[in-house]
Amino acid sequence: MNFCLDVDNLPDYTISEKFIGFATAFPEYGQFVFKTSLAVSPTYKGKLDFDKVRYINKKEADTKELLRLIHTDHEGVSLASYTIIENLHEMLFFEFTEMLKQGLHVKKCGLCGRYFILQSKHETEFCDRIYRGKRTCKQFGAKKTFNERVAADPVLQEYQRIYKRYFARGSMPFENHPNSKFYGLSRKEWSKIANELRQKYCAGEITGEALIDDVQG
Repeated sequence: MNFCLDVDNLPDYTISEKFIGFATAFPEYGQFVFKTSLAVSPTYKGKLDFDKVRYINKKEADTKELLRLIHTDHEGVSLASYTIIENLHEMLFFEFTEMLKQGLHVKKCGLCGRYFILQSKHETEFCDRIYRGKRTCKQFGAKKTFNERVAADPVLQEYQRIYKRYFARGSMPFENHPNSKFYGLSRKEWSKIANELRQKYCAGEITGEALIDDVQG
């Protein structure tokens, strides 16, 4: 998992390239064998008919009755192959193989340290598992990351001071000031604008001076 799928391990290599290195280092992987089997299954519109399978499994029918049920109002049957998993070791190997086939990337959560599947390579640093109470690692982690960034950035510290003074305390000196560009806006409307300005600053789209000037109206 770490060698082949962890997005932070050997980031300049593709999963395929990393897997070649893994298979070379652990040749026993190529010798691992899964048991498979075939079953006759009812089909409907070219696909396995799960409803019919569940119905048959609930019935104690003989062979003729099963065949009658399979063919009634359906297209017939097909051979379905399946993998037999007999222990946890095989299950883990099977899961790993399927993740390789699908090209999935994983990442260690920056808060709980457990792996999670990324929907995109740069999606997030934190997972959606419950961390404390009803809040997730992603919720706690985002706050933790922001606080660390604020502590290291005087501009964001000033932004936070202005934000708390204008919004958290319910005091907006420009709310009724005709010369302010925020004249007539509610605290909620101003808050949205302020957050958008902060995001632009964090993304490097505006300067710190522009952020502080703009947020004060």
